[in-house]
Amino acid sequence: MRKQKEEDLPILNIERNILIIALHILLTAAIAFLFKLNVVKADVTQVNPVSFFLAVPLLFFGFQALWIILTPFALFYKDRIEFKNNIFTNKVFYLIDIKEVVFAKNGSLKITYHDGDIELIGMMGIRSTHKSILLNQLQKEIETNRN
Repeated sequence: MRKQKEEDLPILNIERNILIIALHILLTAAIAFLFKLNVVKADVTQVNPVSFFLAVPLLFFGFQALWIILTPFALFYKDRIEFKNNIFTNKVFYLIDIKEVVFAKNGSLKITYHDGDIELIGMMGIRSTHKSILLNQLQKEIETNRN
């Protein structure tokens, strides 16, 4: 009998800012409205180039808006944290490698590793109330992994 993989459940979900979600929905709706105007205006047998060029961004922004609605900004597990800023970035940081975490002056998260490397993570899109929760949870888990 095969062993089933143990499902790794997140400890903490860091949610997105509602304004970022609304901005993506409004942008998608605006492009969809322009697409609808150009498709309805044209005859079915005629190819309207404007509607063709609007279809590609509409599909992209529509899929990204749906993805942003359904996924949290960050998932905190017992041994790692995953940041999901957009469709194309999924950064995973293992807590055992991290030396310290602080917020930089520009509002991004500054992660310092044990070997001296520094990485900045943009915090645009995170709820303002969840920034302190994220920082406190990261510092607490780093301290427990250090001991």
